[in-house]
This record gives sequence, structure tokens and C-alpha cells, in this order.
Amino acid sequence: MCQASKAAEFLRLLALGELRVYLNPKAPGVVCPERFKREPYIVLRYGEDMMTGLEVTADGVMATLLFSGQENETYLPWVSVFMMCVKETEDGIMYWEDVPQSLAIALGMLRRAKARAERAPGRPHLALVS
Repeated sequence: MCQASKAAEFLRLLALGELRVYLNPKAPGVVCPERFKREPYIVLRYGEDMMTGLEVTADGVMATLLFSGQENETYLPWVSVFMMCVKETEDGIMYWEDVPQSLAIALGMLRRAKARAERAPGRPHLALVS
């Protein structure tokens, strides 16, 4: 998918309510609090009362967000974003090509475990919960 089309999707989803953006904080160009840079992924929340200075471009999204009561400048190049969803409605989109490799491996393992469990009725199985 063209990275620039993520900008239009971000704005469309944001118009529906609080937007949760899942991203790879280790991707080049990401600006966020340093303590999050070691995580395999993070979720940032965008909404009317949660941000200032929102700027959405074909290259990424910039805003000042609150982290533990402190304002922090953030910038997410679109290549770092792998999922966006609206909290209230769960409308959203997944960009599989941008999922961090470590997370993709874990998701693949869960999918295979689920498929095995579905083929073997009556046996305990794993479930993905949030």
C-alpha cells in the first residue's frame, strides 16, 4: 500500500472517534519518548482532548501528545504505522507489510496454534485476547 494513503485513512478514522495507532517505535524517523524505543510496538492515542499541533502529511503524522502528564512532541513516519483503529467502534485497518518482524512471528505462531486447535476439536487451544 502507498504510504501516503495512510494519511487519508488516519483522518477518516480520527473523524469517527478516539484513534489508536499501533507502530514500531524502532523504525527510522520515529520521534517519541525515549523509554518506548525498546518496545516491540507501542500504541499512541489521538483524539480531540489528547493532542495539540496535529499535522498530517503524505510522509507521516506529527502531534504533541501527553505521556504521564508530560507533553511530548511525536512524529510517526507512515512506514512505522502498522495498524489504526477507532476505540469506540473498532473500525480500522491493518498494514501487514509494516508489522515489525518480531511481532509478525508471534502472530504467525498464534495463527498456526489456532488452526491446529480448530482441526482437533475437544482439545484445549490458545486464544488471542486483548
